[in-house]
Formats: sequence, C-alpha cells, structure tokens
Amino acid sequence: MRSPVERKIAEAIENGEFDNLPGKGKPLTLDDLARDENLAHRLLVDNGFSLPWIELKGQIDADSEKAIRSLSQRMEWLQGQGEALESSRRWAVAVEEFRLAILELNQRIDEYNLRVPLAQFQRRRLDADAELERLASN
Repeated sequence: MRSPVERKIAEAIENGEFDNLPGKGKPLTLDDLARDENLAHRLLVDNGFSLPWIELKGQIDADSEKAIRSLSQRMEWLQGQGEALESSRRWAVAVEEFRLAILELNQRIDEYNLRVPLAQFQRRRLDADAELERLASN
C-alpha cells in the first residue's frame, strides 16, 4: 500500500513531470554547499532544521572567542594595576586557565572534525602558544 506522497510521485512520473529537469541523468554535486557551509546552514535554519556538527562549530567558535577575550581582558587589567606579567602569579594562573580551555576546545574540535561530512569543513586545532604570542604583540 502506497502513501499519498508516494502516489503523487508515481503519478508525476507517469505524467512525465520529471522528464525535462535540468541536470537529468547527471550526478548530483555538492560543490556549492562544500564551498559555503553558511549557505547550507542558512537553508536548514530557514526551514527550521540544523545539524549537530554545525551547532558544535558555532559553540566552538563562541567559546574560543570568549577564552581569548577573557585572557586579553585579564592581561589589560593586570597591566592597568601596574603588574609585570612575567612575575605576576595572577597572570600565570590566567595563562594556565587559558591553556586548559584551549585543551578542552581542541578536544571538541577533534570531535567536530570527525562529524563533518566533507574535509573542507574541518578546522584546525587551536595553538595556545601562538595565541599568547599574538596577544603579547598587540
């Protein structure tokens, strides 16, 4: 027994409604979606859907920005207090907390990279030392 949807599709096939579609007989490509994951995400969200790996990427991005911003603010505050960062115990604690946050984020990035459907969507792990150097040079 066919569902109403299956009956409609079968009827459309019989009436030739699928005969002259663009790209008929050619393989489907996901190149456009592979180039622009935001397009894929927007299409899903606009239609009330999302994918776990896309949500995970958003969480990773937000938490990464938060960790970097928090360390930067702590550095500015300590410098404003006249503390030399090299000898500051509070700075050492802040750096250690930052390193732990990056370690946790990298675990989530590894999880994300295993979930994504295409290699183009994978992201690089964060480098705590590179972020600390970048922050120090600003």
